[in-house]
Amino acid sequence: MKNIPVWVFSTIAAGTACWFGWAAMSLMIAKSYHPQAYYGSFGMVWMWVFASFAGTVFTARIICFFALKQHQKALNLGSAAVLALTALAHSASISVDTGHKEIFWIGGVRHDVPWQYAPQTRRKNGVSSLFQIQVGTEELLPRYSSGGAGYFTLTKSIVPENGVAKALLDQCKQEDYGITCRSLRNGFLYAIHGRSKNLPQNTARLLKPAQELLDSFIVSP
Repeated sequence: MKNIPVWVFSTIAAGTACWFGWAAMSLMIAKSYHPQAYYGSFGMVWMWVFASFAGTVFTARIICFFALKQHQKALNLGSAAVLALTALAHSASISVDTGHKEIFWIGGVRHDVPWQYAPQTRRKNGVSSLFQIQVGTEELLPRYSSGGAGYFTLTKSIVPENGVAKALLDQCKQEDYGITCRSLRNGFLYAIHGRSKNLPQNTARLLKPAQELLDSFIVSP
């Protein structure tokens, strides 16, 4: 019976190490392929703090094993409980939204875009000429809130210096790698682009809702 707490501690310590090892791999994958989802998760952003704390508790327990010959049973149970609670707290924190937003300045106008839309930008000489978001379904739900449905891209950009041919506006065209719809409004160029299988029929009717969504990210001075 005296050895049971040692096994409890060893099992929980091993489980905690496996949990944070898996979390570290998920972190690297998320940061490489889904950077916005990474910054939007409290547990991902602060994973190293949780892991460092767990490592500190484990190290302290090993030191106490040699330094304190008494109270080993209590130390085993106490440190095991702390390690388990740390792993559980980190697990719960992964789904906590940080409220992260990406800030884009397009044509001198600031846009704050929530991470759920997987926002990206394109820069030339350090200046953003456009930003784009990814949405799924006809309701234009954010990519990371659309239940894994096929997604497509909405783009807002400054109008090119040579303008845009009227034949390309307010309608959809079959282009390389998919369908593109364009429109002009308030001096900006708006576009919808995606594979035909991910776009609803009569995609052009989404141009106005897309404009309104992209403009909703504007932050008033």
